[in-house]
Amino acid sequence: MYRLAEVEVAALYPRIREVALNRGYQGDFKITNYCQNCTLRVPDVDRGPADPKNFLVVVMAECEGLYTVGCREGKLASKFTAADLQVISENILSIDEVPDTEIPLRTAVTKATGGQGYVKCMCLSGCSCGRCSCSRKRVLCNSRCHPGKSCNNI
Repeated sequence: MYRLAEVEVAALYPRIREVALNRGYQGDFKITNYCQNCTLRVPDVDRGPADPKNFLVVVMAECEGLYTVGCREGKLASKFTAADLQVISENILSIDEVPDTEIPLRTAVTKATGGQGYVKCMCLSGCSCGRCSCSRKRVLCNSRCHPGKSCNNI
């Protein structure tokens, strides 16, 4: 029975590859060498409205089909499959430029783009006290925070 299941799974691989190629995946399912630059698609929940959809990373290590990648802000805490990574031809980023600190993807994207995300404070007192969430995060208030009210954090 175990042998039959193994044969059935092996028969599915060409079909999986065909579906992936039809959906726009270009390239191999395995990244050939390390120090290779790739773009990583950032999920909508991990980025702000103006942040880019793709993020530049470099492949640092591989373990059981999962790749450890790094960026200029640090080594990403999550591991990614080859299907998540799109190989690019240019060598923009090297492993030497990646700090040793491990950070989540959301933090890396926010640091790289400087985006505020969806931060808004809704203060009624003009953002002069310590309760203002914008001033606590050291970002300036914007038009979505409290339209029509005066603000000291502009």
